Amino acid sequence: MMHAREAEWPADQVERWPLTKLIPYARNARAHSEEQIAQIAASIREWGWTVPVLVDEQGTLIAGHGRVLAAQQLGITDVPTMVARGWTHAQIQAYRLTDNQLALNAGWDLFQGQHESYLSIRAESTDANFKIYADPITPMRHLLPGIAPSPFA
Repeated sequence: MMHAREAEWPADQVERWPLTKLIPYARNARAHSEEQIAQIAASIREWGWTVPVLVDEQGTLIAGHGRVLAAQQLGITDVPTMVARGWTHAQIQAYRLTDNQLALNAGWDLFQGQHESYLSIRAESTDANFKIYADPITPMRHLLPGIAPSPFA
């Protein structure tokens, strides 16, 4: 097993690649609805490109399919890209699943006083699709029976 300091990380070198050079992974396990792609596009419009896509050495996407679809929708022609150099097929497959699952494993602490921040951020946004980012409650309503309607909706 490699220790983190012994290996070069893909994030050590971020390059700009044309979208035409990126190859979608045909068996991507993560599905992206049109609504979610619009939300990703709204995020990119609001903050710019903040997370590079990750590809294998041939240019096949490992992570970032939704961002690439949003880039296409926005007319962006080249995107920040990291290359997973030296990764085995098994490592790539494991990372594809792990990357998607880790975000799902996270929770929300709705009692940390963040609601004021969400309200002020939403008020400053000019993008209609931004509300999905500013509303942490509605997507979790099923976890909080009896909770009042979201003040963010």
